[in-house]
Amino acid sequence: MLYPLWTAKPGSGCSTISLALAARLAAKRDLDVLVVDLDGDLTAAAGVAPRHDGVTDWLAAGSVGSEALHRLEVELRPRLSLLPVGSSHAWPDDRADTLVRALHADPRLVVVDVSTVTPHALSSMQRLRHRLAADDPSLLVTRSCYLAVRRAQALPIRPTGVVLVREGGRTFDRHLIAEALGAPVIAQIDHDPAVARAVDDGKLVRRPPRPLSRQVEALVR
Repeated sequence: MLYPLWTAKPGSGCSTISLALAARLAAKRDLDVLVVDLDGDLTAAAGVAPRHDGVTDWLAAGSVGSEALHRLEVELRPRLSLLPVGSSHAWPDDRADTLVRALHADPRLVVVDVSTVTPHALSSMQRLRHRLAADDPSLLVTRSCYLAVRRAQALPIRPTGVVLVREGGRTFDRHLIAEALGAPVIAQIDHDPAVARAVDDGKLVRRPPRPLSRQVEALVR
């Protein structure tokens, strides 16, 4: 099963929630999980050394198979692997389709940190992000912020579900956001300073805050 998580505005917590979801599924449900990094922050958040080679290099390499893709993975803990982003910036568009097919065919549960989707898909990476965000399911991560919702409304893509990062004092609640985006809010994640500390310390996989772990599990119930 493929779960692409994306956002319309940087800083919404997409990378953190993607990694926390993958870690929770591997630990609590005893599932084999792959998390794919299309942003570039997951190795640091997971507390592992940066990797130069990754999925974008596989995309740019041409007609290489999924075996080569698997060799790029990094084990984060038992049952949980990370596919780093890599360092390439351009590849043929048909390679993006090949990647999506390979991720769908993977027997593991695959979580993709798609990162920020922009209105115009002018680069290879943005075209790949548009392709994944248009998949089903398609999970938009957004803060309860007018500017973030406004950006999501301006995109040519609609999610199948919304992950709402709750912040105190905001006017937008889950009902207003669901109405504005035309998709149900399937999980609510509290904005918690403990999460930021876990990311800063590289402990989001090994010692995730308990409230975050419980809240992200709602994404795949």
